[in-house]
Amino acid sequence: MFERLLSQGWMGKQAPEIDAVAWLNSKPLKISQLKGKVVLIDFWTYSCVNCQRTLPYLKQWHQQYSKKGLVIIGVHTPEFDFEKDAENVRSAVKKYNIAYPVAVDSEYKTWYRYKNRWWPRKLLVDRKGVIVYDHAGEGAYGETEGKIVELLGIKRKTKDDLPAKLGSEPRPSALKITPELYCGLLRNPGLGNGIVCMPGDCGSYADPKHHRNDTIYLDGDWSQHDEFLQHEKKKGHLTLKFTASEVNAVMDSSKAKAEILLNDKPLKKEEAGDDVVTEGGKSFVVVTHPDMYNLVKGNHGTREIKIVTEDGLKIFAFTFG
Repeated sequence: MFERLLSQGWMGKQAPEIDAVAWLNSKPLKISQLKGKVVLIDFWTYSCVNCQRTLPYLKQWHQQYSKKGLVIIGVHTPEFDFEKDAENVRSAVKKYNIAYPVAVDSEYKTWYRYKNRWWPRKLLVDRKGVIVYDHAGEGAYGETEGKIVELLGIKRKTKDDLPAKLGSEPRPSALKITPELYCGLLRNPGLGNGIVCMPGDCGSYADPKHHRNDTIYLDGDWSQHDEFLQHEKKKGHLTLKFTASEVNAVMDSSKAKAEILLNDKPLKKEEAGDDVVTEGGKSFVVVTHPDMYNLVKGNHGTREIKIVTEDGLKIFAFTFG
């Protein structure tokens, strides 16, 4: 029902032009000049784990179908202020080895022009410039590719005969997972400690030791800003009791080394996320630039992560998988 209502907004309408502050991997493109091509417009932002999970499919489609008439345009619209910086976007495009055109929509002109509300979101535009497909969120990769093949006029031997193979379609999980949690004042429903400071003011927090699920608790000196929490002065920590198999955090610092604990113990090898390093029996993440850092992975369950922080570490959000 949701997808049907979503699609009704754009189905059958001419695709608006894309207005960007910069273009990566391409000169500026106009939808009106791409008639005769099939265009896939993908709204994304580089620190979003949901967007990152779609990238392998987009890259495969670009490789498989670009010479057959498909043009993919990644419209990068920022969720956080640091994602407005075109050089940060350029670094992310290089990191993820993205070869298709990326429009840097840091002023949200294309976002508002398309009345968008979701990351990621994919729209398919036919050879006449008309939007014929609309999907928000992850998944539906087989359906999306099937529509690409149909619009390109590629004949398939069977319904399931799709050239791009990236494994089976991810299945929705019935397991409980902690929802995305934001740390800034604009979107944080409240800290477990219950202290409220003026934006940018530093408050001294004490960990109550008893923690509710899906709630952020602080210890030490922290300031809360519109988009992030920032640790100040001497060491302190952030604690979060979560239910998931994977924990990611969007963080920033010039060079902060933060210790990561799971249930008050260093992470085991099989628990350590991709961005965690082990040193002297301890587990750390080194934060050198604004990005999403993978901290924990492993089996699904309810556990508690503790980030023992250094001065200046900024934490924007937590996502789970």
